[in-house]
Amino acid sequence: MNQNFHNSNFELEEEIKTLDPKLLDSLLDSLLGQLQANLSVDLTNALNGNLENFSLHLDKYQKQLEEINQNVTKLSRLQYKANTLSETQEKNLTTALTSLQEAIKRQDKLQEEYKSLDQQQLAKERSQSRCEFAIEMLPVLDGIESAIDNGYALLKRKNIERETLPKTTNSVAPNPILDPLDPSLIVRVNEAKLASEPQTTITKLKKLTLWERLKVAIKGEILIEQSLLNPTITEPNLVEKPVESFVAGKSEVLISWLKGLELVRERFVGLLANEGIRAIETQGQQIFLL
Repeated sequence: MNQNFHNSNFELEEEIKTLDPKLLDSLLDSLLGQLQANLSVDLTNALNGNLENFSLHLDKYQKQLEEINQNVTKLSRLQYKANTLSETQEKNLTTALTSLQEAIKRQDKLQEEYKSLDQQQLAKERSQSRCEFAIEMLPVLDGIESAIDNGYALLKRKNIERETLPKTTNSVAPNPILDPLDPSLIVRVNEAKLASEPQTTITKLKKLTLWERLKVAIKGEILIEQSLLNPTITEPNLVEKPVESFVAGKSEVLISWLKGLELVRERFVGLLANEGIRAIETQGQQIFLL
């Protein structure tokens, strides 16, 4: 094949050498013109085809780019919304935490205030209760002071009477002395009061209260009920004890008892002083002020 092509070219060259140069120039010009036209058409067609293909690909890529752009736009919007939502949630969380901390602080403050108020109220109620109790003790203190005053007045009066009484030479057997300060009182009824049983002596034990002992100390007498003695006895059993004999025989015991009452009174006065109740002297008497 190459040999044939080489032969054709050789023959063409031989023919060209035999041609007229002018004719050859015209033929060359004509061939060049046709060649340029053909090349121009071929190049144009090729270029148009390439341009069409490129345009098709470009349209396709443009659509893809538009889709990508739309997706990017959507993603940007979603990202913006997500960022906005995240910032909003963060702000809400910060606000909630701040509110919670403030609420906890207020709660702690209220608890401290309530605790302080409860302690103050408890202290106030306790002080009020103790003050009321102290006020209720005032009548008891009055009774103790009255007993002390009456006891000392009795001792003083009987001492004066004993000093002024004339001394008798006759010895008189003293009556049986009943001890009102003894927790148990022994009452003896002699034979003269029991005519039906002259040889019998009845002994009955009775416990006296503090008020009964005080009554014996002041008045010098005590009433023994009939039921405490023998049921066969019909006459009233009123045993009288002379105050003079009691004071003469038991003055030291009575003084000791009064000293004990004074200690009790001092204790009551101290308790009242602890509650702010103080005593003032007015015309020889004590008045307690709140």
